[in-house]
Amino acid sequence: MTPASSAHLLPEPDGEEPLLHQREYVVRSYRAGPGRMRIRGMVHDQKPPGMIIDGDPDPLSVHCMVVDLLVDYRSLQIAAAEVVMEVTPHDGCTSIEPAYAELVGVSVTRGFSRKVQELFGGPAAARMWGPCSRRWPRWPSNHGGRCGPSRGCRWRWA
Repeated sequence: MTPASSAHLLPEPDGEEPLLHQREYVVRSYRAGPGRMRIRGMVHDQKPPGMIIDGDPDPLSVHCMVVDLLVDYRSLQIAAAEVVMEVTPHDGCTSIEPAYAELVGVSVTRGFSRKVQELFGGPAAARMWGPCSRRWPRWPSNHGGRCGPSRGCRWRWA
């Protein structure tokens, strides 16, 4: 199956406003054998061509993280967890990769967001993990993860 493009869902603004930054979340699930599913999520941050390095014709990836969870259908508990940070803005970012093994045994329905907060901490982690870490996530925002019309947010995932 070739994933359908969703570019039409986020049209460019009217006028000549230059793009400053792009963050993409992709989450896919796969049948991983009898009684198991694989959930693979990615967050990818890019700067447009020429923004950081003058004359560079290509976009610059500043962060790319792939999270791979093997989940048992019956219990909905994580049987295996791995993360690969393919591109990081700082050398120390990859030091957290082994901590993702602590997600093994956690239910993806009850306590998952709390465990992610506990392990990877704070509002910054919540915004980065937002769409990948909750069953019905809200669109990430700069409101500490709480998004709604009263806070100026319109986008919500259902």
